[in-house]
Amino acid sequence: MNNVGRFNKNFIVVLNDNKMSISRNVGAFPRYLTTVRTKPRYIRIKHITERVLSKIPLIGKPIKMFLQHGKSKLKNLIYKNTLFDCFGFTYFGPIDGHNMEELENAFNAAKKVDSPVMLHVVTKKGKGYQPAEENPDEFHGIGKFDIDSGEPISSHEGFSAEFGRKMCDLAKQDKKICAITAAMANGTGLKDFSRQYKDRFFDVGIAEEHAVTFGCGLAAKGMRPVFAVYSTFLQRSYDQLIHDVAMGGLHMVIAVDRAGIVGDDGETHQGVFDVSMLNTIPNSTIFSPTYFEGMTKALDTAVYTCNNLAVVRYPRGGELYKPDDFGEERISYNIYGSTECKNLLITYGRLFSYACKAKEKLAEQGTEICILKLCKIKPIDKNAVDFAAEFKNIWFFEEGIKNGGIARNFSDLLMLTDFSGDYHIKAINDKFVKQMSVSQALNMLKLDDEGMVSIISNELKGTENINEKKT
Repeated sequence: MNNVGRFNKNFIVVLNDNKMSISRNVGAFPRYLTTVRTKPRYIRIKHITERVLSKIPLIGKPIKMFLQHGKSKLKNLIYKNTLFDCFGFTYFGPIDGHNMEELENAFNAAKKVDSPVMLHVVTKKGKGYQPAEENPDEFHGIGKFDIDSGEPISSHEGFSAEFGRKMCDLAKQDKKICAITAAMANGTGLKDFSRQYKDRFFDVGIAEEHAVTFGCGLAAKGMRPVFAVYSTFLQRSYDQLIHDVAMGGLHMVIAVDRAGIVGDDGETHQGVFDVSMLNTIPNSTIFSPTYFEGMTKALDTAVYTCNNLAVVRYPRGGELYKPDDFGEERISYNIYGSTECKNLLITYGRLFSYACKAKEKLAEQGTEICILKLCKIKPIDKNAVDFAAEFKNIWFFEEGIKNGGIARNFSDLLMLTDFSGDYHIKAINDKFVKQMSVSQALNMLKLDDEGMVSIISNELKGTENINEKKT
């Protein structure tokens, strides 16, 4: 415990900066001095000089202190003082993060300094590939693209682009509409909004916590803030969502992009936690539409009908399969299929498209199912629960974490009715989803049409076998 509050050797902080400088160093001379200071030969000579001076009686120590003081003065004159110097750090930088020799020298130098060290490493996003260097934001989470031109192979626009268009339409009609992003203007579809409505567009940088609190300030002054954020990054602002928005009774809209499985973005970016997280917040409303039409309706409702924390979540990519006879996507819930059968499949968001395909495949096998598509998943419409209670077998498929999810909520509400049938939940059960394509992940989790058909068929066969044994 005695060392907890002390700075020791090898206490090294690395700042990887590809957008801004901590302290502005102009010209080649400061960069040259940084290179010199991290050279192994310089470090050796420095240590030898210090040891020799320390052993000279009477005058050794004063000379050492004079040299150190003079060096500090010269360094501050050339570099200017940095925030880290003020806190007692030895500052090395900026260092070219793409030069391996410079990096190795800097790390070796840092290890030999008997005080806290700050290494300021500068990298260029997309380094080595010109299209990515020129358009770093567009390549942050890009899909398949032509390697020669850098252009996306598919021109298929997704929910992010549709959201951006809708936001521009809302801002054109309503001067109170404003958009907030945390360094993701392009990724969340707000590029055009940022150009057309500069005075109502706020990029707070990589600070989701601040984005929510800042939005609360706007809301408190009568504005209608919409914070567009990826599902995985929204997790950072859980505290602010509770204390600033919900407890404060403020009306703020959160547009949750990349909800659900995101595929190649990786394990850390899977948007499977936002529902369980938001589901715990009182006085909040959550919409999870399947198609563009539903998203724009939900956004209208979130902005103009809700008076609390309102969330509209949508997946990465575009619209999936939509049956010709489906009709109009509603705000609360949709019923698709025959209500006379005994089997009900419940889901929301993107999984509805897979449920429709599963319904068709099951029909070919002689099994009829009805689908209850939830559009507003919190609070759940009581009429939807009463409708579900009339069925004998219910399967709830959810593209999110099982614990704290909507399927569990629905189960609790069903228990308050006269429901006496079988209720099954298929969701992500207490695990992280590895990096793979969306289709591969949904197939592995049995949340695609094949998985739905397999689960429903097997459980119905199992029930039939039990009933046969009883008779």
